[in-house]
Amino acid sequence: MAICDVVLMRSDTMKRTTATFSFIFFLMLSSLLVWIGLDEIAIPFMPLEDRVRLLAYPNYIAITACSIVFSLFLLCCIYSIFTAKKPSPKVWKYFYIAFIVGFLGIIPRYQLGTRVDDAGYVKCVKESRTSTTNSWRVYAKSLDLCKESSGIAGG
Repeated sequence: MAICDVVLMRSDTMKRTTATFSFIFFLMLSSLLVWIGLDEIAIPFMPLEDRVRLLAYPNYIAITACSIVFSLFLLCCIYSIFTAKKPSPKVWKYFYIAFIVGFLGIIPRYQLGTRVDDAGYVKCVKESRTSTTNSWRVYAKSLDLCKESSGIAGG
């Protein structure tokens, strides 16, 4: 075996190892995101319950955009593991498209807010939380369904 062949084999092994670690990292990150955000993403597409929690627009957009972008990262990592090649530079346009699609997550969130308003829900003031990092509002069919507090300091 020539020294050049050994260097090329090491390079392929390093690429696969890096891709494998990237895959594990993004798999864990995506799992966490799905665990936290899948329910929130699905709420606008479900029938209204007696109580509804509406995330702030920036939070909802962040959840939808990140879930799509991390899914693309996972696909790129899987591609790199099995082919030992990096995805082509053209793949970045798909990340831009995914981010735009995630940003369009504002539409179902807006539609949910409109449905809640049209159904005559009342705002549960003591359960709603407004902060710079995480905000939501809780609405219920009647004031009797509202709780005394969200159970979170500051909310």
